[in-house]
Amino acid sequence: MQLAFALALLLAPGARAATIRVPEDRSTITAALEVAAAGDVISVAAGTYSARTGEVFPLRISNRNVTIAGEGPGRCTLDGASSSQLIVFESGDASTVSGLTLRGGRSEQAGATVLIRDASPVLSHLRFSNGRSLAAGDAIAIDGGGAAIRNCLFTGNRGSGGTIVVERGAPEIALCTFHENGGAAIVVRGGASPILRDCVISRPGWDGGPSVGIFVEAVEGAWAGPSLERNLLSDCVDDVLRVEGPSAGSILAALEGARRGDGLRVGEPLDGDLRPVGDDAARLGAFAGLDPLTLDELGHGVTPGPEDDDDPLLGPSIPNPFRPATTIHFQVPDPTVVDLGIYNILGQRVRTLYAGEMSAGEHTRTWDGHDDLGVEAPPGIYFVRITQGRREPESRRLVLIR
Repeated sequence: MQLAFALALLLAPGARAATIRVPEDRSTITAALEVAAAGDVISVAAGTYSARTGEVFPLRISNRNVTIAGEGPGRCTLDGASSSQLIVFESGDASTVSGLTLRGGRSEQAGATVLIRDASPVLSHLRFSNGRSLAAGDAIAIDGGGAAIRNCLFTGNRGSGGTIVVERGAPEIALCTFHENGGAAIVVRGGASPILRDCVISRPGWDGGPSVGIFVEAVEGAWAGPSLERNLLSDCVDDVLRVEGPSAGSILAALEGARRGDGLRVGEPLDGDLRPVGDDAARLGAFAGLDPLTLDELGHGVTPGPEDDDDPLLGPSIPNPFRPATTIHFQVPDPTVVDLGIYNILGQRVRTLYAGEMSAGEHTRTWDGHDDLGVEAPPGIYFVRITQGRREPESRRLVLIR
């Protein structure tokens, strides 16, 4: 009887999740949120959404558990025009937001772009730029809950109080890139204990704030500090890790232990001039250096050749993910000069697999997970990139595990 009743509920009209299209079904994201129920998907078409188009900021998402999916951060923008906080999650909300650029957030309080208060949203494939908080958290402020922040790019946020500030809670921050933001990349306060995994932090303090990668403000009797797993930090002029306050010594010792255990690796950009690839064309985790590497909109690292080239140059890499080595398959249609290299997500060249003349035909090269100096590369996301003569370069994603 109970099973029959449950099935009846599932099959009842309105029980299925709905898709609300913006601007087709509702003109704004604000209007779509007003009618969305738990489980619904708000599908946002390409364009810029701001107060001028009718959005009411901040978007308050409280115990809604909906999905807001944009067409991609290169095509879909939520713009606060440097006057509004953009999104507030609260009251246990577990919504998902993806595929957007979140730009121009501003707040006199914490969380210029996004404020998370006792909620656990999932934020993925987002680009945060030009946020400024007069308190802390130019991109995100977290005050409780277990948010998941994955595969996001933070660049050009201009306050000095930290790009992400965690006051309370245990959020996961994974596969994110922080480049040229105003202050420290991550600020951890009180008893917060975020997990920082597979992230890249480059050039913090770009707008006059402290050039610190991870800044921990310790308090008496409470563990305040992140768990570190496979992170790369570079160009942190003041400090890679800084811990201040009571119990600072023991916390710093624990973080240094994580650093020695490959929780954190310090490296320098090869060319010293990395920058995001164009404001409109920016891709998650993609930076330009001596050899620019452009990723697709969701960071999967596939760059197709020109339209008149029917067959791709790069074939599969087997295995992928891989440990300890992968074999890269590629073709050379005509004898030419070939350059085959491995890059990290900063666009830095890690390893040259081949550079020179090559005969036509099918070829393979193996990458053993080491850089050009013979040092083991840290686990994470890499890209194999091939250039042949006048053909457009092609890139594909590799995942190295240890």
